[in-house]
Amino acid sequence: MASNANKKGNEQKRVAEMLITLWQGGRIVVKDLEEKYGVDERTVRRDIKAIKAAVLEQRDWSWNHDLVQRGTSKVYAYYLTTQDELTYAEVLALLKMVIGVRALSKPEMLTLREHLLGLLSPSHRENARRLTTVTTGTYRPVGYNAKVWPAEETQPHIGASTMEKLPLLDDIATYIQADKWIRFKYQNSTGAVSTIVGKPTSVTFSAHYFYVWIYTQQQGSEQVYRLDRMQPDSLRAAHRAEQPMNTNEGERVNQTYLLGNELTSEPYEIQYWGWPQTALDSLPGVKQVRRATADEERHHPTGTEILKTNPTSVIISGTGQMQGLVLWIMGQGALVRVLKSPKLRAAVLTEIDRIRALY
Repeated sequence: MASNANKKGNEQKRVAEMLITLWQGGRIVVKDLEEKYGVDERTVRRDIKAIKAAVLEQRDWSWNHDLVQRGTSKVYAYYLTTQDELTYAEVLALLKMVIGVRALSKPEMLTLREHLLGLLSPSHRENARRLTTVTTGTYRPVGYNAKVWPAEETQPHIGASTMEKLPLLDDIATYIQADKWIRFKYQNSTGAVSTIVGKPTSVTFSAHYFYVWIYTQQQGSEQVYRLDRMQPDSLRAAHRAEQPMNTNEGERVNQTYLLGNELTSEPYEIQYWGWPQTALDSLPGVKQVRRATADEERHHPTGTEILKTNPTSVIISGTGQMQGLVLWIMGQGALVRVLKSPKLRAAVLTEIDRIRALY
């Protein structure tokens, strides 16, 4: 009886120590446990099976395993993760997006990378680190090329590449949550600095930049300001009367592209000879897409050369921000034609005239 009691006690102690190892973020390997406790493989696997069953009953934990090297062979190492941690693919996708958009300073990007890598198991962590090492080594944040300007000339936003945006983003989010007005200094695209007083309502992201939506009493409407053009040291709380806001951030993102200060939303219809998904990815405010009719296809102004590589087109209608629509249309060249919205057609023609004047 005493022998059975000792055996039971040893088993409980062994399982408890294995659980503690797992809860502390460690890993357990069958071969290592055999040697540590002087038991056979069957006993260890029985213990692990019991631990796994207990863990799976708890919604806070997930059971995982990796292959690790032991001598000349690879064996399984078991470990736990909390349910709210991200998968390897999710972390890798986030890392690639953070690096690709180049919105953060390099120190911020590297810190965020380590935080995301810390959510992975050791083997997955090293794999993700290897897959991002080259791109992080050559990482050039937005604003980096400002360094090529002649030293004697004005260098607008030269601090954009080194500016820490996350602390400012945190401050702005705090003011939005507290429903407070703010005062800050803002440098526009010409380099001029002005003081802005307004009430921030939301933050969005487009292309390489974070944008803050702010209701200003002077304009009597919402304006959009680039986060990297705000001077962090100048940000202060301000006192103004309450003003009702529309803070549907999702709808704003869907109606805006390449944001500018002028928030002019315009309904449009265009004919596009390129790959349709290219347009849909860039114009989130699309309402309808259809194939062009045979009669519409005959109206391409540049003739057969374009039609050889792009024989069919689509008609896209939606609503978007005027400045962004013009920039996108100009970037697509002869692959796009504005069918509806006289205001948009006029804006495109004006931009074409400006370009022609340069040549």
